[in-house]
Amino acid sequence: MTLLTGYTTDNFLLVADALNDKLFQYDLTTGTVYLVDVQLPNDPVAIAYHPMENKIYWTDDGTKRLRRASLDGTNMDVLLAFSPGQQVTL
Repeated sequence: MTLLTGYTTDNFLLVADALNDKLFQYDLTTGTVYLVDVQLPNDPVAIAYHPMENKIYWTDDGTKRLRRASLDGTNMDVLLAFSPGQQVTL
């Protein structure tokens, strides 16, 4: 498996890896796996993509936050902070 930093904008699948605290993008055309270079993923449990904004959204169970960033990992924002005990999901 090839793991690269970068991203593709077409025909891909996003994966949240809570065990390794990472977000990945899998290019369905080439089979390349990209590491989504965002800071502070902590137990990411769900990930979604908004194609009109070209943004990814994910939940961090460890920090109890809903975050978003550009597909390349830049422009990260915290959109929502969950209360302790609240279930964190998209």
